[in-house]
Amino acid sequence: MTTGEYKIIVSEPWDFQGIAGQNLIAGEILEVLSPLAIIFKSYHHISIKGHTGDTFLLRPRYEKQVFRAEDDYEGTVDGSLLLMNNYKKMEESLFTENTEYVLIGSLKKHSA
Repeated sequence: MTTGEYKIIVSEPWDFQGIAGQNLIAGEILEVLSPLAIIFKSYHHISIKGHTGDTFLLRPRYEKQVFRAEDDYEGTVDGSLLLMNNYKKMEESLFTENTEYVLIGSLKKHSA
C-alpha cells in the first residue's frame, strides 16, 4: 500500500455532500498503520453525522481484504473520523475509543 493521493466515493451516508463533490472525499493516505488500518487525511474539513474533522481511520470493510505493501488497495472501506489531533503516539488498539464511525465508501487511487 503506497501513500499518496486517493479519493473516497462515499456510499453511506448516501446523501453525503462535501467540498470535493457529491459523495466524494479527496485527500491522501498519510500512513499505513497495519494491513487492516490506514490514516487518510481529507483536503477539506468534513462535517458528517454531527462530527467535523479531516483525518480518518480507514479499515477494509470485508474480512478477506487487507492493505498490502506491494499493491495499491482499491476497495470498500469503513471510515471513522479521528476525534483527537495527535494520533502518532497512540497504539492502534486505542483508536476505537478515539474515533467515530461515520462512513462506508470505495477507496480509489487518484488518477491525474
